[in-house]
Amino acid sequence: MVRLLNVGQTKVARQLYDEMLALKPFSLESWLDTDLTFDGVAEAAVVRRLEEALTMANEEENKVKEAMDVRLIMAQIHFLRKNAEEALKSYRQLSMEDPGDIRPYYCQGIIYTLFDRKEEAKEMFAKYYELALRQKISRWMEEGKK
Repeated sequence: MVRLLNVGQTKVARQLYDEMLALKPFSLESWLDTDLTFDGVAEAAVVRRLEEALTMANEEENKVKEAMDVRLIMAQIHFLRKNAEEALKSYRQLSMEDPGDIRPYYCQGIIYTLFDRKEEAKEMFAKYYELALRQKISRWMEEGKK
């Protein structure tokens, strides 16, 4: 609904966006479904909300995954702001903190591909596919035990 309203009714879209994030501040889907291309003022508000969500996640127990999700979105915002090196730095840090998370490898692969850094892209996508395959095999094995 936010996406549809953002086309012509940005004020209503922003209100819905705020309501959505107030209800679920750690929801990766909520953040991804929000159009981060409002204007500069709205973009600053998005960044502020992300920083608040990250602070909340870091302060609460058992919110490690949520903190990682927020930091992943913050890295994506760096890229959207045309700061690819800062985004890559964030993705590298995320992949060091959780080497089993496939998302930072995929995102790095995309950026390297866009900048024609083929060898680095190849390396990141290889890691992504390796981990994705391991996760799929692990799920199959778990399903077989049930």
